[in-house]
Amino acid sequence: MSKWRTRNLWALSLVSLAQDAASELLYPLMPILLTSVLGAPVVVVGAIEGAAEGAAALTKLVSGKLSDRIRRRPLIFIGYGAAAVGKIIIALALVWPVVLLGRVIDRLGKGVRSAPRDAMLVENVEKADRGKVIGFHRAADTLGAVIGPLLGLLALSAYHGNIRKALWIAVIPAVLSVVFVFFARDSRPKLSKSKDFPDPVPLPARLKRLILVLAIFGLANFPDALLLLRVHEVGFSVTGVVVAYVLFNISYAILAFPAGALSDRLPRHIVYAIGLLCFGVAYLGL
Repeated sequence: MSKWRTRNLWALSLVSLAQDAASELLYPLMPILLTSVLGAPVVVVGAIEGAAEGAAALTKLVSGKLSDRIRRRPLIFIGYGAAAVGKIIIALALVWPVVLLGRVIDRLGKGVRSAPRDAMLVENVEKADRGKVIGFHRAADTLGAVIGPLLGLLALSAYHGNIRKALWIAVIPAVLSVVFVFFARDSRPKLSKSKDFPDPVPLPARLKRLILVLAIFGLANFPDALLLLRVHEVGFSVTGVVVAYVLFNISYAILAFPAGALSDRLPRHIVYAIGLLCFGVAYLGL
């Protein structure tokens, strides 16, 4: 086995595949649930996504610091567990504020798990192979994003278009992802005394510049939920919306690993810039 194909890469890729299958089954149906079933105005869709992503962003900073001080697997477990609970709340929702609560809890889970998970992915991996590791994980993650909407289509067909019942199918892979966390190996020793904590290291100037770029990108990147709602408004059926989302995720899954491997050979900021250029062209077309 290649050195970069570690046990944690396989385990955490399986975890992310299952969780993304759950998330992406729910995601294309949620805007339609909010507007067509629960009667919420369109502005609520954007507000919910903004609140959810804001919660995730704030939690990532705290989680990242914690993952340098304690063992990482418990944080990953809590993060995926919160995501599963959030999906159950959304499936139970009878009014849109409950969807907001479930979505925020879901994204809080994402914030808690992301930093420790990514740290475990590249642990004991050579720097020259880290792009392949992240690319492989993102490909598996997005394969789940293809499987999820397809499961949603099957559920909609089985339940004769009943969105509420279809959402309950998302709970199954969400719970499985929590179980799969136990296959990951946390090699980090438990730090029990304050003197064992590593000294904080100032952020490098290059990292600060990258964070600034990501923040600007975040301002320009409005939620996919609004795009999906627009697709529905211009005449696509619920099934058509889900199929469009599947095609979107297939392109991501196909390109993620090659792009990661390319970033091990070319300067990573060049590869990232190409991705931003594609994003700009796509949004200009939209």
